[in-house]
Amino acid sequence: MKKITGLFIYAMLLIGLIACQVVLPEENDYSDEIRAISTTINETLPEILSSDYEFPSYDPFNVTYMLNDMTYEEGDRYTYHPSYQDEEVIMQYTISRENTTLTFDHHVRVLSGTTAEHQSSLYIHIDGDVEDINRDDYIAMETSLMTNVNGQMDLIESNVVGRIRGRGHSTWYTYPKKPYKLKFDEKISLLGLPKAKEYVLLAEYADKSLLRNVLTHELSKQLSGIEHALETRYVDLYINLEYRGLYVLTEQVEIKENKLDFDIDFNTNNLSFFIEYDNRYYADDNPDTDPRQWTFYNGIAYNIKEPDYEDEAFTPTFNEAIASYLKDVSDSIKNADNIDDISVYVDIDNWIDYFLLQEITKNVDVGYSSVYLYKKKDSEQLKFGPLWDFDFAYGNADYIDYSPEGFYGLRSDKNYWYHLIMEIPEVRLRYQERALEILPTLKTVADKIMTDVSQSMLNRVNENFILWPTLDIYIWPNPTEVVAANTYIKQIEYLKNYVDSRIDWLLETVSSTAFENGEFVI
Repeated sequence: MKKITGLFIYAMLLIGLIACQVVLPEENDYSDEIRAISTTINETLPEILSSDYEFPSYDPFNVTYMLNDMTYEEGDRYTYHPSYQDEEVIMQYTISRENTTLTFDHHVRVLSGTTAEHQSSLYIHIDGDVEDINRDDYIAMETSLMTNVNGQMDLIESNVVGRIRGRGHSTWYTYPKKPYKLKFDEKISLLGLPKAKEYVLLAEYADKSLLRNVLTHELSKQLSGIEHALETRYVDLYINLEYRGLYVLTEQVEIKENKLDFDIDFNTNNLSFFIEYDNRYYADDNPDTDPRQWTFYNGIAYNIKEPDYEDEAFTPTFNEAIASYLKDVSDSIKNADNIDDISVYVDIDNWIDYFLLQEITKNVDVGYSSVYLYKKKDSEQLKFGPLWDFDFAYGNADYIDYSPEGFYGLRSDKNYWYHLIMEIPEVRLRYQERALEILPTLKTVADKIMTDVSQSMLNRVNENFILWPTLDIYIWPNPTEVVAANTYIKQIEYLKNYVDSRIDWLLETVSSTAFENGEFVI
């Protein structure tokens, strides 16, 4: 009887539990709603990234984004870091609501810094005419800037106050399309360039590819020995709303924060300086400049850029200290048997990368001007850079042997430092190793830059060449092949062929026993 009663009670309890059980509703499925909002997100996300971007939110959905292996939440900011080439990438975004999660792909192109697809236009207003701008005196200006911001044209700067003057030497006096220097009242970052007061507008009148300087600065970014590579951007320039052509906006070569940055003072016992190897001093028949601005060694004039020779703390002993230091560097190299003997004075990786790129370009100025050198405090090493002035390079100067063959900077009448360092057998072997390592990469990168940038400019160069009809005519110092390349496409083909042939020649030549023995093909 007790057993039956127990079973009965158990059965009744079980029935009660079943009767009291809460039946949960089925979980919500938000797949349809998520697919619907994904359409909106696809339409909202940019197809081009050319600037920083803040990822949007879509309440009540939770959205996360994946770009270049980085995860971003709603409200996070993507920081634009341009490569040397446009990059086609897939941005993945994941939408969640409660227990429903779906992932989608969005195709986006990240623009390189140098592509003309930024469609940047720089507007400068001055009181007076463009002919009033001269090389010696700044005149007041107001500047505005329009560019492509993630697929939409936007006025990103408006009525920025500053001054403008002409700049350059042969490029200012020889050509009708003038280069300019801009100086703003406050530091500003134009198109992602390092924040600064001073900028340069290169006209590239004799370089019908409009690409030689841009290409060189992009290649220098591939070289670890170069401490600072200049940024460049293409802009359509308007002065008083009048179109003045397609220009290259770039940095002023200087020692500044966010650029080549180190402390400089007037301590002659612990030198720090920034100078330019500049034989225009002699070519211009001793120009009327302050003698404190120059120092001389081995028949070469060096223009002292920093420290400021106009500062009352600057004395002639500083000029003498620099010349004495340059002699110490030279003596160290002359008396060296190996790399270790010169390591106190020479940053060998810097010297090799610098002169290797100068040789790739076969730059006419490597032994003449625009060769910058510097020394930091608490270091005895002399370094080269930044690189500058390559419009008469890559086979675009008819007053030298401009063919893709033959060393140029190594000629005994060209760059003294280059010639001197390569007399050391161990340096030649290191040069050879570096050339064989990096030249194939530079060849690939150069081809990609020339292809992408030139294609991006096809719709923009026409207006420039209508205003400045340089194609099919001789512009000093164009070789005959450059004159014969009577279309922009042909100019790019000439440049591409030159770079390919030049690098191929260098690869073959530095591999030779003659090169190892110091027998240079000049």
